[in-house]
Amino acid sequence: MMDMTQLPIDPMTAESIQTEFYRQYRSIDIHDASQLLSPRLDYVFKRIFGSDDPQISGLALRGLLTAVLEIPLERIRGLTVRNSEIVGDVGGDKTIRLDLLVRLEDGTRVDIEMQMQGLGLEMQARRICYYLCRLYTMEVPAGSEYANLHPAVSIVFTDRILFPDEPKALRTFRFRPTDGVPMDLTDALELRIVEMGKCRDQDDPVNDNRLMSWLRFFRYGDTREVSAMLAKKDPAFAQAVERLTEISQDERERIQAYEREKALLWDAMNRYNKEQQAREIAEAARAEGVAEVRYQMASSLLESGVSIDLIAKAADLPVEEIEKLLRTS
Repeated sequence: MMDMTQLPIDPMTAESIQTEFYRQYRSIDIHDASQLLSPRLDYVFKRIFGSDDPQISGLALRGLLTAVLEIPLERIRGLTVRNSEIVGDVGGDKTIRLDLLVRLEDGTRVDIEMQMQGLGLEMQARRICYYLCRLYTMEVPAGSEYANLHPAVSIVFTDRILFPDEPKALRTFRFRPTDGVPMDLTDALELRIVEMGKCRDQDDPVNDNRLMSWLRFFRYGDTREVSAMLAKKDPAFAQAVERLTEISQDERERIQAYEREKALLWDAMNRYNKEQQAREIAEAARAEGVAEVRYQMASSLLESGVSIDLIAKAADLPVEEIEKLLRTS
């Protein structure tokens, strides 16, 4: 199992966030109902899959879950789509908003997120873990038996290639020993990351499995040829394509989708700016602390009668700074 703390730091910049946004939406005419919207848009994704009514999107959601959770359809005969907001139960607790929260018939809670704002795993890992832990403990009264806790699963679809050395698009994380023993401590908490960027072809018969078909829907479903091809596969894809078409033909829905993504863009940029500011403050404090230690060392060596040249080398300070310390001491 990969150690998530050892992943390379994502070189995200404010410019890359803007580029990602305009790459996706600059060409969209929100008034052109003949153009299919991208199923990867946060708003569109939720509108396609965010209902447990089989007449609306139940078949599509079940089909997606069977592919990503790698379980047979019979395991999710019953599911409930929940309000995608978890309100803090203690004063000051964070209120967190999930993209799509589903409860399976056996009680398992599944959070499905669509991440398109150019954020790498290094910046998302702590947030994902926080959401997953809150998801695990929600709706369980204090003092309740641990047996009443149901498994929690987070599914994150990302446009980024987070694991370039791994050809598979789906990676699963659980609690496992660090000595490489292939044993799960528990299935209570599970994270599944799906890299949509690993679906590079609109039609690839070599990798034609259900998961790859769903990735084609997300990446190329806004082209009518791909949507028509996928709709012929089975009722789940047919329902997803039908919902996408209905949403795309509704001008109000198109405007809502665009405005939602614009809000997500600004949220991502504000978060980035805050993180950059925090890094700069931490770096300045660290530099100030190192400088203080060096000056203290130089002062001590001066009091001991060590030569200025040796002090400059030992403290990694210019000779001029050491001479200034000598004059003020």
